[in-house]
Amino acid sequence: MAGLESILGFRLRGAALVIDPCVPTSWPGFEIVFQYHSAHYETAVENPSGVSHGVTQIVLDGEPLQTPPPRSSC
Repeated sequence: MAGLESILGFRLRGAALVIDPCVPTSWPGFEIVFQYHSAHYETAVENPSGVSHGVTQIVLDGEPLQTPPPRSSC
């Protein structure tokens, strides 16, 4: 499970869901469906530029959110 968390960058930290993927450049994206107690998360990560790390846009329920500061490379 820890390896999957590292590659997909999908972590639950307390009440916060952290998404910080570090994927092969050949991956066009991936989807995760996750249930935690009564919360249901459907997450899609798109990688049209073929990069391995970084987040350029976050959309929650159709609304863009402020992008977090860059994280360390993978």
